[in-house]
Amino acid sequence: MELFVRTTAISVLALFMGLSAAAFVAAVAYFPVVNTNHGYTYSIVTPHSFVCYGIALLVALFALLADKLRADIASRLSLLPIVMIAGVLVFAHNLSEEGELWAARQAAFDAPSWKLSNQDGFWDEYSRYVGESHRGYYETWGAYFHVNDVQLFYTNIWNSSKVQAEALLKSAGQPIVYERDGVFIAMGALALQLAMSVVLMLRTFLLRRHAAKVVQQ
Repeated sequence: MELFVRTTAISVLALFMGLSAAAFVAAVAYFPVVNTNHGYTYSIVTPHSFVCYGIALLVALFALLADKLRADIASRLSLLPIVMIAGVLVFAHNLSEEGELWAARQAAFDAPSWKLSNQDGFWDEYSRYVGESHRGYYETWGAYFHVNDVQLFYTNIWNSSKVQAEALLKSAGQPIVYERDGVFIAMGALALQLAMSVVLMLRTFLLRRHAAKVVQQ
């Protein structure tokens, strides 16, 4: 009876952890991977989001079936969801790098139009970066002005590095702050799945110990 209570409690705990991990993986695809203090967000788009939802479905399916499998087999198979979620974490990290670069460039592109921006600071930094000031062109013709069939401001901003774009924003008095929500959510999913694996190993240990006692008797 005591063994039944323990293994049942462990199975329920493993189910909760597995389903929670699946929900976290789905959240990585649903919510923005990167948020910024300026309101720019960067999200996973299709078909990559469908891959994340598919992984979430597989993780949930394993959580539901783990109790139906033989304990030692379930314990070994629990490594598969861990590997899949680790892949989601790596993908979220790489996408966050891409998202931060995009957000920095987009904010730098928009910064001259913000009323609270330090215009002099922005254009001084822009001149140091480019080698010449295009402020007159910008204020006359807007952000998409052409010189010799080249959109100079647009091209310079979108060819800038993350460090250069951040320097422009800092000089404008509008430093950018990033929040890598997708990475933290994926880390939470991985932690839950690892905990589930440990719980399944504990169930295997309890069943083996009980079987050994029965044999001895």
